[in-house]
Amino acid sequence: MLKKDIYYFISILADTTMASVMMLKSPAATSFLYPIFLWMILGNGFRLGMKWLVIASIIATIGFAVPVVATDYWQDKLTLGYSLTLGLIVIPGY
Repeated sequence: MLKKDIYYFISILADTTMASVMMLKSPAATSFLYPIFLWMILGNGFRLGMKWLVIASIIATIGFAVPVVATDYWQDKLTLGYSLTLGLIVIPGY
């Protein structure tokens, strides 16, 4: 693994982790962050290529799914949460 690959991976992981932690701490106030997950995926894909689009998609999908399954706010909106999570896979895949 090249040094820049490690940098890219840590950068994607840090961005996603920050948004996920915010959604875990205050899910109702930060539910609007969903498009940021999609933006992170597509932005990394456009900037860094297909390999990083796939990696960012996997990391962001996991990062968004954690608040969906771990918070009461998203448990009340489980169908919406699962649908949005699926969107993080389908939209970049298109």
